[in-house]
Amino acid sequence: MAEEAESKPVVLVFTGNSNTGHETVKALLAKYGDKIKVRAAVRKMDRARLLEHLDVEIVRADVDQPALLSKAFDDKVNAAFWATPTAPDRVTPTKKFIDACITYGVDFPVIMSVLDADKQAIEYQRQFSAIEDYCKAKAGTPVKKQLGDTGKQVLRPIILRSGFFYQNFFGSLGSMASGTLYYPLGSGGAAGAIPHIDLEDIGEIVAKLLVDPEEHGGRTYNLIGEYQAGNQIVRLSATAISMSTGHNVAYENVDEETASLAFQALGLPEWLARGNVEMLSYFVQDHGQDLSSDTAALLGRPPTKFAAFAKKHIKPLLDQ
Repeated sequence: MAEEAESKPVVLVFTGNSNTGHETVKALLAKYGDKIKVRAAVRKMDRARLLEHLDVEIVRADVDQPALLSKAFDDKVNAAFWATPTAPDRVTPTKKFIDACITYGVDFPVIMSVLDADKQAIEYQRQFSAIEDYCKAKAGTPVKKQLGDTGKQVLRPIILRSGFFYQNFFGSLGSMASGTLYYPLGSGGAAGAIPHIDLEDIGEIVAKLLVDPEEHGGRTYNLIGEYQAGNQIVRLSATAISMSTGHNVAYENVDEETASLAFQALGLPEWLARGNVEMLSYFVQDHGQDLSSDTAALLGRPPTKFAAFAKKHIKPLLDQ
């Protein structure tokens, strides 16, 4: 059994304790655990608690500490997921990760990005556009296989431009339990809808790409579950929960400054709170409304509906 485990191809999730990384690890184990070995990299071992009960190899790795990287990329890792960090500087560490993929022979880095990154209209888009530009600049670079390298294997990044996560609404459970969702989603008209998606669908997609990346190398995908305006989000959530819990939820639009302060009160640093509000505002102002989604094609099924997510996840939390 030990020899069998050693012979399995290794996929790397970096970092395994992030929200997208954790969902990817779970999806890899659930769908492909008999075919591959999952390695989860964390920057600090005390942050690996979410992973300790799972059948994964946990390694400490940090792109800012090159001496730690060889263990993460050992065993000829061919595909690696980069959960782009939630940090003021996302670009520098991502560049270091791409460079490490080239150094250690990873053909297929899978990189998280945001919708409409190429528009560069807001800060998040400018950050991720710089990341995507670096990926494109390095695409086609021969990756360094330590033994028998002929230069035929090259870097083929896979970019995933994601909408907001349904799970972001967990931060509003307190106000929803009190009967109102306060959010900067506009008046709830037909225009200015928010593209969002279930994080579990993201994990399933990333897992699929890591296990079978060949046909996806060099591609950029849009990941959207549904487009919804503020009143639609609340209506679907309320429909999913109120029949059995009695929690009737109304929607009340708030201005951007109020929303930013509210996000900060939930523990977000100011730069992140303002960035999230700016990204929401981009869509509320009717930008990015005609984006096609690759979610269903990558999943092989329709994406999870927000109503189904609310019934499965929000309802039990409000029942408590």
